[in-house]
Amino acid sequence: MDTGAFFTYGSYKGRWEEQIKDLPSNVRDGEIEFKPREQTWVYGHPRTFKAHLLEHVTKQDFQHSDGSWLIKCTERGFVYRMLELAGPSRIGYIAEKIYNYKFSTTSSTLATVPPEARAAMLSHTISGMKPSEPLVPDLDVVLLVWKRTYLLSSQLVWLQKQIGLGKRQVHLHLVNNNWMTSETVNEIVNKFKEWQALSDEMKELVSKSESAILPLKVTVSHNNRDQVYHNFARFVYVDELRRTKPIDEVVFVDDDQYWPPTFVSTLLKAHQPKSVSTWYGKTFRKEQESGEGGLPSYWKPDAGLTDIITGEIEYDSFKYGGTGGSIFDANLWLLDSQLLRPARDLSSWAKIDDLWASYVIDALLGWNINRISNNVLPIDIGDFHKKKTYYNELKKSVDISIERELLRLPIPSNGAGILTVATYADTTVDKQAMFESLQTKFMWDIA
Repeated sequence: MDTGAFFTYGSYKGRWEEQIKDLPSNVRDGEIEFKPREQTWVYGHPRTFKAHLLEHVTKQDFQHSDGSWLIKCTERGFVYRMLELAGPSRIGYIAEKIYNYKFSTTSSTLATVPPEARAAMLSHTISGMKPSEPLVPDLDVVLLVWKRTYLLSSQLVWLQKQIGLGKRQVHLHLVNNNWMTSETVNEIVNKFKEWQALSDEMKELVSKSESAILPLKVTVSHNNRDQVYHNFARFVYVDELRRTKPIDEVVFVDDDQYWPPTFVSTLLKAHQPKSVSTWYGKTFRKEQESGEGGLPSYWKPDAGLTDIITGEIEYDSFKYGGTGGSIFDANLWLLDSQLLRPARDLSSWAKIDDLWASYVIDALLGWNINRISNNVLPIDIGDFHKKKTYYNELKKSVDISIERELLRLPIPSNGAGILTVATYADTTVDKQAMFESLQTKFMWDIA
């Protein structure tokens, strides 16, 4: 969990224990190419691996080229395969000796298989099997849509234009929380895929090697009227998603945002295990103006939105972190008994997913909620249109062409307007009451 390892090995007491060592630093640093089949064997018992690596292991990793089964060095084939798939940055070495290895001089395969047969089998696993390339997992991005579908076609293009991700391919998971707009969402996504396949702009993006842009993958999920879960639907979706594919981290973005081309890569660079990184959040002080009962008020934090976008704040972490424009360690979902309570016994808080997640992260796990640099921030399009100070500050961070594009977006003046459907505009949402309850009943030390 600390290192994102796909494979671990070591360490034991017993015969050949002196062979078990960490990978050389020049291999881990990439100065020397990692070729485990050609390099010194150091991968002793016990060995563990993430189950998704099994998808890439075949029976040929246990066989000779003629189909006969290995009877010595039987684990070498699949261990080499997993090492190659993991790559040196995802191989964990356990120096502490946690295993006793017992060896029989009479019944072991070393004692019963002739030396020349052992040598032939070892040679086959080293040079007779084709090596694998390291796995490059998708970068999963979750976008929850409700009534602001009029921004979606532009947002798909903005996500397609994300750069600086190397070989990581962005996989957008579009979670539609409004079953009445299913056809509209499908139509927008289909038109985007046509644009990907046919437009000259897309071809130019992919051809620019310096941008390393891969085609955006899009998966659409429509929640029915009985399983909405409000904002918390994105957390429920990730819980289901991580059971189907390997996920180290997950990015959340909002359906009212614009993202600069380096925004996702900035999140990825800021990401650390057992933490969340986000652009927006709040901290609180006991001596600041309080809410009911002398408790800190959610609406009166130590610093506000203007302080964040101007960079006029001293802290680099938050107590509360906004979900839209964040990156989460997916290991958070291992604590599903607590994390998913707004989808079960705390359903009245399902519209306030960010506060609940912040409580779980900070109070229950003690993880950090880190603030990313204010040099690359998303733009809340509604605030950009309606709030003068916000507009004047954020327009400095984008080209004039982007500024004009954002101001020309076809936004309804009422009904489904960007700000009118915001969670904070919902009269049924009482963040302050929840904030106080988390401090009193749930014992969250917020200050």
